[in-house]
Amino acid sequence: MKYLEGLNDAQKRAVLTTAGPVSVLAGAGSGKTRVLTTRIYHLIREGVPGNEILAVTFTNKAAREMRERVRTLLGENDPMAPNTPDLSGLPFVATFHGLGRELLESYGSSMGLPRYFSIFDRDDSEKVVSEALKALDVSIKELSPRAVLGRISKAKGEGMTASGFQEKFGRGSFGARITSEVWGRYEAKLKKEKALDFDDLIALPVRMLEKHEDVRHAVQARWKYVHIDEYQDTNELQGRLAKLLVEKHNNLFVVGDGDQAIYGWRGAKMEYILNFEKEYAGAKTIILEHNYRSTKNLVDAANGVIKENKKRKERISVTDNPSGEPIRVYAGFSAEDEARFIATRIKHFMEGGELPENIAILFRTNPHQLPVTCA
Repeated sequence: MKYLEGLNDAQKRAVLTTAGPVSVLAGAGSGKTRVLTTRIYHLIREGVPGNEILAVTFTNKAAREMRERVRTLLGENDPMAPNTPDLSGLPFVATFHGLGRELLESYGSSMGLPRYFSIFDRDDSEKVVSEALKALDVSIKELSPRAVLGRISKAKGEGMTASGFQEKFGRGSFGARITSEVWGRYEAKLKKEKALDFDDLIALPVRMLEKHEDVRHAVQARWKYVHIDEYQDTNELQGRLAKLLVEKHNNLFVVGDGDQAIYGWRGAKMEYILNFEKEYAGAKTIILEHNYRSTKNLVDAANGVIKENKKRKERISVTDNPSGEPIRVYAGFSAEDEARFIATRIKHFMEGGELPENIAILFRTNPHQLPVTCA
């Protein structure tokens, strides 16, 4: 099969393993997006209608890229080849929030939701929370709107409701009590505006599928093959949503890497990918170890750091790429010293003919985003 050419053995195994739960542990630069999109194409070639396939990822950019890759694969298909795919039904590819919106627009009437509703973005939500704090005579020096909204968001991500939070924390610390009061006012505002926030786009579909068996069966009949990218970043509600989606057909394909789990602060649970075989009986695990992107020095350094993490599944990245430039470490005496060093290095590169747009600076927190002058 021509579309399998160029895939290594592990990648081919991931593409061709189509039945039951499958976990693919994929490091950086291992071609996981190619594997995921090629697998979707393979399913369609094998006769699965495209509109029975669901693929979920975390960012709009990733969803667009995945969608375009699938369309390209379908468009490149030889019309004279056997098993020519029917292009009339394309897979549904979206972020978790895009999937939630689709579920609520299609089936939300079972929850008393209108067919069309507005969605508060973070600025909208923060504004309402700020107004609620002001009405409660709480200054931003005591509690910032962002902190309160963050606590509400995290609680929603854990499946908690405003009334549940009130019952559990309403008599707790000052911050918990105020958050509980604000949350009640916040929900009242959403209801008045006939609006939902981003967290509702996950919480309400989960509640709907758990409560309404007819809706759950309809959704399971709609998508018989479910794919989830960056599975290590799923939180409790997203994990529950995945299980509800695949409960009947059990065809769940997840791609992730516990070594890149960085979203614990917003409720992501790395355990979902580490315990995948326990959660889904008969699950298969495939490991993609070949790094096609990075130099050998970078791969070796990453392996050296990651191996110290005891809470992980064994996976060692390998590459055929050249060694590349050595990794240099500079220990600055202060943030200003670090900034000065970086500016000097940038000036050196630019004087050597390097374009500014080819140079990147990564910093851990916003306070480190100091002005850099290369003059």
